[in-house]
Amino acid sequence: MKSVSRDIQFLTFVWNAVHESLAKGTTPARIQASLPATLRIKFGKAYQDFDTSISYLLEMMIDKQRLQFAPIT
Repeated sequence: MKSVSRDIQFLTFVWNAVHESLAKGTTPARIQASLPATLRIKFGKAYQDFDTSISYLLEMMIDKQRLQFAPIT
């Protein structure tokens, strides 16, 4: 249960960070370049393969949100 809660917090944080960045007009390339450092500080220790999977996760979330999805509350 603890890992599910952690994953929900992580995915919600990333989804909302991407949403806010896109809403401010930040380019997908800039999000991909800048957001991993913030995420690494906040969540990096909780995930063994964080650095190898974060780029793919951001790419997926950016693509989905560019289709006008709303933030998660």
